[in-house]
Amino acid sequence: MSPLSRRIQPSSPPGWGRVLLTFSLAFAGVQCASAVEWYNDPAQPVPHPTLIAATVDGKAYPVVGVDGEHPQIVVDGVTVTLRSKSQSFQPMRGAAYAPGLVHATNYDSTSEITAKAFSYDKNGQKVPMGTSDLDGYFHGSFTADENFPDCYFVVLYYRLSPRGEPDVHTTALAFGHLGDLKAGQETVGKNFHAYVAPVGQRYYFVPMVFSKGREIRTNVSNQVDRFFRHQEIVLHRELVPAYLEKFKGMDHAAIPYVRVPIQLPEGVDAHTLPSDLVATFSVTESGEVDSIQLGERLVGPAREAIRQDLAAWLFMPRLKQGSPVRTVISMPLGLN
Repeated sequence: MSPLSRRIQPSSPPGWGRVLLTFSLAFAGVQCASAVEWYNDPAQPVPHPTLIAATVDGKAYPVVGVDGEHPQIVVDGVTVTLRSKSQSFQPMRGAAYAPGLVHATNYDSTSEITAKAFSYDKNGQKVPMGTSDLDGYFHGSFTADENFPDCYFVVLYYRLSPRGEPDVHTTALAFGHLGDLKAGQETVGKNFHAYVAPVGQRYYFVPMVFSKGREIRTNVSNQVDRFFRHQEIVLHRELVPAYLEKFKGMDHAAIPYVRVPIQLPEGVDAHTLPSDLVATFSVTESGEVDSIQLGERLVGPAREAIRQDLAAWLFMPRLKQGSPVRTVISMPLGLN
């Protein structure tokens, strides 16, 4: 999967805190919007408990903490603080969210360019010719419904494509330390060195909260879930042509690309479900899943939850003489 974050070289090199993208700014003023503004779909998105991993020497290490605004990983038992300006990250699906909920409120992002001189672009708009300072800033309030140790926030930034969808190749992260969150007590999080967006471009943002590397659901997690689901679909779609070229003219079994962990509804004990449950479904020519069958013994909320998670799986499709064909897969669920 391509890196979550890619550093864009600005006209004046930023510090680490300006990590990887920004709060979009047209020079006349800040253009930064909460993620909810671009996607307000009432349908429940596929949950995406997220792990943020840093790639170091070709290996992926989960981010487990933040020192100030610098993410931390553990390498061979030693905590390493990442200060490189070119660090890249990857989103990964975690098994589940940490229990509990955090409310993110009063969060905002701003950017500022101090210009030395101005010019005019082809549309007659004033733009800076040179800059003496680039500043980005995020702040927000976080209130947990129970105690969480060693917390930090991660702000996801992205731009929209011409189609009005998130452009998954423009994403970026900013980090900030929160410390221990106490139940019912508001904690303010800040990042003073967020990267500044190219002039005239509008970015969207949404915060996430983690405790020791594990994501905690927030009141805005649906927006994060939608973004990462969209990213999975887009990257899958981009990889299929390379897969078809690699196995041109050949037969090949379907290959799992995204497997969403089965999340049972709250109050459903896996040990009360049949131990030999088998799911049967079709993988389409495009690698999507449909025609899910779960048998008659599985009923109630658990049935719908399992169906929803399986429907979100993605495959590289089965090939017959190099052409994608529909195929049927049966597999034990192994829930207990």
